[in-house]
Amino acid sequence: FARAYEPIPLTFPLDHGAHPQYQTEWWYYTGNLTDAAGNEFGYQFTIFRSALTPSMPERASDLATNQIYMAHFAVTDGPGNVHHSFERFSRGAGGLAGATGEPELAIWLEDWRVSSAAPETMRVQAHTVNADDETVAIDLTLRETRPPVLHGEAGLSQKGPEAGNASYYYSLVGLETTGSVTTGGRTI
Repeated sequence: FARAYEPIPLTFPLDHGAHPQYQTEWWYYTGNLTDAAGNEFGYQFTIFRSALTPSMPERASDLATNQIYMAHFAVTDGPGNVHHSFERFSRGAGGLAGATGEPELAIWLEDWRVSSAAPETMRVQAHTVNADDETVAIDLTLRETRPPVLHGEAGLSQKGPEAGNASYYYSLVGLETTGSVTTGGRTI
């Protein structure tokens, strides 16, 4: 697998997409939201990509892949005093899961997804049903209000003393958020 040895130029939206030459990467969205009445909600949505081998073996099947995707989705309903969390797993083939940065941002695992809504704006959508047969969902639009924050040395975040024990890491902070949260039989 490729390793992170030195800072590289990051280009957006291209670098919001997958980098399959690396073994692991993730897209992590969290937020605290307040409705018009002042009620508080929280959400967390993460998609992880993990490569099983450094390169894709030649295979004829549309379902053949060396990429595995995992997702976690959670909503905290302050007024309802409840926390919901869910997870999914899938292969990165056959349209089941994947990530691209261009021509449009698209990160998905089945129908859970992040997509371009406009320049420097993304839409985060997840929908599922809990054990009580209640819908739990988010449909949020996140608009960048400042440039990406590059961690470490120009985005190279060292994880250990040896060269290459690092990752390329940046954050989008201060995202202006609008949309809806569905929990407890209501959409806010």
